[in-house]
Amino acid sequence: MNQDQLLELADQAREAGRLEDEEKIIREVVSKDQKNMDWLRRLADVYERRAVAFKQDTSDPEAAEKAREEYIKGVVKVYLYMADLAGDSEDIDTEEEMYKRILKHEPVFFEDSVKNSYSQAYLGLARVCAATDRALQAIGCYEKYVREPAGDSDAVAYLEMGRLYRSQKLIRQALSALQKAKKINPENPDIFVELAHTQMDNNKRDAALESIRKAIDKSPKNPEYHNVCAYFLLSNRYIDESDLKLANEKAREAVRLAREQHRNDPDSITALQALDKYYVTYRQSLEKMLDAAPESVNTRIDLARTIKEQAVVSQNLALYQAIYVLYQAEGSDKDNIRLLELQAELQFTVGRNNEAVETCRRLLNNDPQNTVAKELMKELSGKATTMPTTRPTGN
Repeated sequence: MNQDQLLELADQAREAGRLEDEEKIIREVVSKDQKNMDWLRRLADVYERRAVAFKQDTSDPEAAEKAREEYIKGVVKVYLYMADLAGDSEDIDTEEEMYKRILKHEPVFFEDSVKNSYSQAYLGLARVCAATDRALQAIGCYEKYVREPAGDSDAVAYLEMGRLYRSQKLIRQALSALQKAKKINPENPDIFVELAHTQMDNNKRDAALESIRKAIDKSPKNPEYHNVCAYFLLSNRYIDESDLKLANEKAREAVRLAREQHRNDPDSITALQALDKYYVTYRQSLEKMLDAAPESVNTRIDLARTIKEQAVVSQNLALYQAIYVLYQAEGSDKDNIRLLELQAELQFTVGRNNEAVETCRRLLNNDPQNTVAKELMKELSGKATTMPTTRPTGN
């Protein structure tokens, strides 16, 4: 039988009240496509109705209760699986719905393996709420999660909760959550970074600098950590010479590391955005150094060079964003002549030569006499490599 025929049989079994037959058929249907959300919903619904039926069965109360528990376990398992699938496909509404469906069941009589599903539902719901700007609801879910055994030993959950507390200016609670996270996992540098930000918000500058230095020690190649350290040092209105020198060193290192990351991932807009941000901090450090010693010609040259380099990064960032906008065209718009001409020009400008050649070929295929494509192909002759590059991710 094909799936449509099986579903028709399942509908007939449901109309006749034959729950056991309906369950067998739906399980077979789901086994043929384990990612079909409609069929998974139907399976969960069957489990829910079978649990209710056993709850109402008074012929053998003890056996009926055991059977009911097994079906509740089954439905929780299906909902958790559906939540994972929804999360993978970025269907936040369905993901949230599944977590709420899990939490409506009472977990007290289940063994730890099933109770853990409820803990995961609290955690998943907390992250959904956080991602949809419902900080207070997210905090409430995190607080319930960390009261569970699985949550109480989850350093990342305490870190995420600490961030939310800080976003709501609940500094005391944030510090408490982050200290707990640090105790659980003292090797996670992100915990020390968030702790540093929270300590700065609490006007504990020395403690914040100590925390960010620990983060750098644990992950010295992360440019963000160096930039945060430089930013903290520069935030002091009366910065002394040694702190200014250190801030400059940290900001310069952030730029160096970010440039290296961008070379390794030239398609990421996020990498360019980070580099642009780090240039801002580095430029601020050089401006303060020049204010302190205007006679330093080396500092003046470094500042001018930094302004020039930052301008190039900012321009490239804008151009990449323009390319990304064009890549989002749909259907026949993708072959619009004007769109392709601009796309080829932008690709050529930022050095994406292989993509520019490909776009020019598409242009000439649609318009054999296209002058823009012909001129660019002359410029590109010999410049494109044999290996194609990927499109900007927009990340």
